[in-house]
Amino acid sequence: MIFGVGHDICLIPRLSASVKEFGRDFTNQFCRPNELAWAERAANPVIAYAGIFSAKEAIAKALGTGIGDSLFWDDIEIGQVFASKPSIFISEASLAAQFGQTHDMLRLHLSVSARPPLVFAYALAEIAKPTAS
Repeated sequence: MIFGVGHDICLIPRLSASVKEFGRDFTNQFCRPNELAWAERAANPVIAYAGIFSAKEAIAKALGTGIGDSLFWDDIEIGQVFASKPSIFISEASLAAQFGQTHDMLRLHLSVSARPPLVFAYALAEIAKPTAS
């Protein structure tokens, strides 16, 4: 059963300006260490940062929380943002607080695409129906 859908568009030049002005102080706000390392190795780190940012925004929208109340930037980690199936990690504590015992039935799907000057992210959250026992 579909729980929520999230979408985000990130304007690469806008994010680039923030990266240039604030550097690591800015990227550390929304990237976990593994994401920072991946982005720095990317052919274009700013596009990688934009993908991470947009992916997390889309996931937060799909979960119905947004970023800041019960879900924070560092609760989410995205692996291989532009892969055909990016990996998504959300902290167990955050999921349990938001969804209680049903959090183990939550499935997230993510697609992120870059078409400069934009990065698009789409997320779908679904909750599996419990099996009859």
